[in-house]
Amino acid sequence: MLSCEAAMATTRPPNQVISGGVGDGQRHVIVRTQGLEEREESSPTFSPPIVTPATVVPSSASISAPSVPRTLIDRYFLYFGFSSYPDSGFGYRKGNSFDEMVTVNDVLLVVVLVHLLTILLVPLLTILLVILLVLLLTILLVILLVILLTILLVHLLTILLVHLLTILLVLLLTILLVLLLTILLVHLLTILLVHLLTILLVHLLTILLVHPTILIVLLLTILLVLLLTILLVLLLTILLVILLTILLVILLTILLVLPPPPAPPPASTTSPLLVYVPKTMKVLIKNHEMESYEYTDMDVPEPEGDEVLIKVDAVSICGSDIPLYKWSPMARVIATVPFIPGHEAAGTVVKCGPEADLEIGSRVGVENHFNCGDCFQCRQDQREICQHMGQYGHGRKTKHGGCSEYSIVPQKYLFKITKDLSKFLL
Repeated sequence: MLSCEAAMATTRPPNQVISGGVGDGQRHVIVRTQGLEEREESSPTFSPPIVTPATVVPSSASISAPSVPRTLIDRYFLYFGFSSYPDSGFGYRKGNSFDEMVTVNDVLLVVVLVHLLTILLVPLLTILLVILLVLLLTILLVILLVILLTILLVHLLTILLVHLLTILLVLLLTILLVLLLTILLVHLLTILLVHLLTILLVHLLTILLVHPTILIVLLLTILLVLLLTILLVLLLTILLVILLTILLVILLTILLVLPPPPAPPPASTTSPLLVYVPKTMKVLIKNHEMESYEYTDMDVPEPEGDEVLIKVDAVSICGSDIPLYKWSPMARVIATVPFIPGHEAAGTVVKCGPEADLEIGSRVGVENHFNCGDCFQCRQDQREICQHMGQYGHGRKTKHGGCSEYSIVPQKYLFKITKDLSKFLL
């Protein structure tokens, strides 16, 4: 029966690597031969031997270690002789055992990863630096602008304050000078008056002491002057009263003797020449049964009978004016071509027919429903539903409308507007 060691020797290859390490610039490997002898072999680190994986046989000379490292970092440290196991603390261990070497592909992978990280990180760091620089420059510019604005405002405020203080000082000095001049003038006038009074008193006393008769003469002269002045005032007052009385008598005589003034002529004959009326006017008119309006010139019409010519001041656009423009089926019922649109209008009287008596210049509004006044509804005071209704601005019984500079309307369809209503409200 073979011993345990002989049995194990028959199951292993002729030479097996038991453990290995790096130190002193040499790679050290412990090899077990077929005769179960162990020997140490050394080789330079720049040409490491290629070791194939093998089963590790426990031995008293080998160092107990955890399982074979599988991570790239563990293999990298182990390749250079540093153990990443906890018991060695990244120290140098010559006797560490391993069965797998770091290959060239692993190194290339590390280089590529480092290169990729460099390519990615450099632009990112550059962008971050640029952004930081831009932010710093922006902050600096804002700070500079704030400082400049502050300096400018302080400067302006200083200038304004200086000017205001200067103006106030000038005003105060002017007021003080005026007060001083006033005080000086008052003082001088006081001195002058006192001096004059003193001189007069001295002279009067001198006259009284020397010639008392002269003083009496002066006093009598003053009294005479006062009396003459009073008499003149009385005479002038009497003369004015006499003149006013004569004038009143003359005016009363004229009013009693002269005939009364003739009564003013009726409004229809009031001088129409006082209001200028041109021969032509601008109008908006519908001449055809189609979607259209025409803006053209027309002669200003002459009022006849009870008609009144008004100058249109304002006209409204109603909702029915849109179907009239498009000549819809509804328009064919409520309107007759030709006609001037604008059935909501107001204006000023400029001319009256022979039977109209509205005052020239009166402001009027137009009633656009022209009732006949003879049908049953009109006799029942229901003129708004007259059977023969005409309509201003729709071409029914009249072609006139508010969309013209001047318009003809019968007097009974005009209503006066108070004078206190502004034209801007029409």
